[in-house]
Amino acid sequence: MKRIQKGPICGISLKLKEEERERRMDFVPEWMMLKKRNEELEKTLKSSKQREEKMKSELQTAWERLRVAEEAGRRLENEGKDRGHEGGDREREEQCFGRELKADRAADQTWYGVQKNNFSNDTEGIQFGD
Repeated sequence: MKRIQKGPICGISLKLKEEERERRMDFVPEWMMLKKRNEELEKTLKSSKQREEKMKSELQTAWERLRVAEEAGRRLENEGKDRGHEGGDREREEQCFGRELKADRAADQTWYGVQKNNFSNDTEGIQFGD
């Protein structure tokens, strides 16, 4: 086969020539594979850098929002202290409201239970006409 690579040979079968030609056409040099792989990696790197920049800008926006929220929280705390309230007043009010709501709900359930029992007791003694 090495003789075929050097040049044409008289009397060689066409089948061998065809096989050798196909082998040469299918052969991809190593530098060509490396070049192609390098291009793929460069595309991946470029998309990764773009994604990184996008994430950095989103992170910066989130940090800015957090800073504004913390600053607003500090202002509210200071306002409450200036008025003589502690910062946890709102939380206590919400807890009290929740307790009141539960108590109202329990009272409603009790009232409905009493009404239901009274209705059933009223109808027990009544006889309908035959």
